[in-house]
Amino acid sequence: MTALWARLAGMVLLALAGAGGGWSLYRRRLAQWQTVAAFVRLLDALRDTVYYRALPCEEALARAAETPAFAPFRLEHCRSFDQITLPPVLEKSCGPELREGLASLAAAPRDSACRTLSALSALCRRVGEDCRQQAEQTRRLAPRLGGCLGLLAAILLA
Repeated sequence: MTALWARLAGMVLLALAGAGGGWSLYRRRLAQWQTVAAFVRLLDALRDTVYYRALPCEEALARAAETPAFAPFRLEHCRSFDQITLPPVLEKSCGPELREGLASLAAAPRDSACRTLSALSALCRRVGEDCRQQAEQTRRLAPRLGGCLGLLAAILLA
């Protein structure tokens, strides 16, 4: 009888471990989406600072560096826009285009720089929307799939 309870407990633990793995995948995708959303807010804040305050690049970056939400982008060491650290998900999906756009901001006049920042922000929003959809899909499917795989493993081991 004790062996039966041990097997049942093992099956439950394998199912929970599988579901936990699925939940972990969801949390990772959610974090990617939140990072992209923070980067979009950074680009919008830089655009507003350049447009409304007419601050040069270094001062705009220094003001943004004071915001705790932008800490992951390590702005305290940036002297120009092309030195901003891109999130890994953006680096993979549209890194060259973002790098080129940020590099072009150094010599651009104020209106052109604001248009470029708006275009980069729109590009990142599209990537962020994809990340949000992936996170939502993962939230719905991955824990269930992980739980089923855990139960399958338990059945095969029994």
